[in-house]
Amino acid sequence: MATSLSLSSSSHAKSIRSSIGSYSSRSRLGLTHRHRLRVGCVLGSGLSTGHVMAASSSSDPAATLYDMPISNHGARVRYAIYAKDIQDVVHIVSPNELGGLKGEEYLKRNPQGKMPLLVLGDGTALPESEIIVQYLLDAYADRGPSLKPDDAVSRAKAAYVCRHHDMYIASVQGCMYRAMPSTEARATQLAELYKQLCVLESLCSSPEDGPYFLPGTTATHADGAIVPTMCFCFYALPKYFGWPGEHKASLSAFPKLSAWFASCQASDANLKKVADEVTGALGAWDEGGRWETVGAIADVKNTEYKWTYP
Repeated sequence: MATSLSLSSSSHAKSIRSSIGSYSSRSRLGLTHRHRLRVGCVLGSGLSTGHVMAASSSSDPAATLYDMPISNHGARVRYAIYAKDIQDVVHIVSPNELGGLKGEEYLKRNPQGKMPLLVLGDGTALPESEIIVQYLLDAYADRGPSLKPDDAVSRAKAAYVCRHHDMYIASVQGCMYRAMPSTEARATQLAELYKQLCVLESLCSSPEDGPYFLPGTTATHADGAIVPTMCFCFYALPKYFGWPGEHKASLSAFPKLSAWFASCQASDANLKKVADEVTGALGAWDEGGRWETVGAIADVKNTEYKWTYP
């Protein structure tokens, strides 16, 4: 999956984009090098080819990830980069380096205008977070942990967790923080989000099975996929939609997910790192009045709809 920060035509949309951009430029994940890319043809599959023209020295990294701290989809890629310790060969920069998600240069590389986007050293552009993660796990199999379960059944389960997230949770997560076409649309998607989180709860391991999403002693790419999205859920749902739980930490309806969210971060510093990045970016949104601007606060005041689950 990929993240788009496109908003409604609200008069406040520009201020939100400015706030997001400002946060990204401040965070920048500690990286400041820039690349300029010359793009070849854009293939029908959405992949583009060309070559990278280094902006500075031959020590520039071989690939560039275009992403921002707020992106839960990008965060799963950042987790793979951190866990495998490949920051020396994958450089993380803001999409603003290419004129933003809807900029001409960015759209040449990803016509969908979403992030994250990985551009390899030869100019090949790889969109979609799970595709990027699997590429990194294969391309740098000799670096760091595999982030893959050891046996075929567990690998299939990890793939299923990611597929469930991408198809059924990511498709409605915007109801928590985006402008919606109507109050009814937000309420309908919120109900679906609750339903799909219930499924995710059923897939999560119990605390006695270990600190990670699947039973075992090591984290997998499934943990990397789910942690960032649960940052959104634990941040927004208790504070703005009245779901029982602890802001930024838990939801009472999902005890296994809540216990896993705490234990996996305590056990894996890189999971905590991406969680802190996403939560920090959500805090910047909050300070900028995001939930009021997109109409979420006003929608929740409409008592004709159900907002608090269960």
